[in-house]
Amino acid sequence: MIIDGYKLKNHEAETDDHNSSDDFDADQNAETLVKSFLRKMNKPLHQDEDRPNFSLKQIRSFEKRILSKEIKSIDPHTITRLLIGDSNNGLLSLIRDSPTHIATQNLLGLLAKLLDYEKNIFAEAYNQHFAECTIEQIKEMKLEKHIRYQTANEVNDGLFIVD
Repeated sequence: MIIDGYKLKNHEAETDDHNSSDDFDADQNAETLVKSFLRKMNKPLHQDEDRPNFSLKQIRSFEKRILSKEIKSIDPHTITRLLIGDSNNGLLSLIRDSPTHIATQNLLGLLAKLLDYEKNIFAEAYNQHFAECTIEQIKEMKLEKHIRYQTANEVNDGLFIVD
């Protein structure tokens, strides 16, 4: 599928036997990167904790990699996996469950950049998939809280997402 001159992979034509390594390099694809990011973010810091690992380093590292020119294509299923997750553990849920203001700000910033045409060559595809989210999924992010009570950067990211 081609959107605005950028190649999107057709998910049905692809198999799921990619390298499952947690480290991403230029030879791996967006699907591997997204799976690794969600696995790391949803994994507890310690075995005896239920709280997910909201590592700012991992959020920033993922952002840098997913927006890099090294990502030549991305299939629609991978975008849905990143936004919603396989069992409601995607980016929207991470924003909802974020334990700190700083993690929330970074996750909102990541989502805003994924949807921004100037920062992401696949923004059209991300916007199409984000537009397909249900009202309940959008409400779960609690954007009103982030727009009303947080810093100027977070307000801008929240407003950008709503716009």
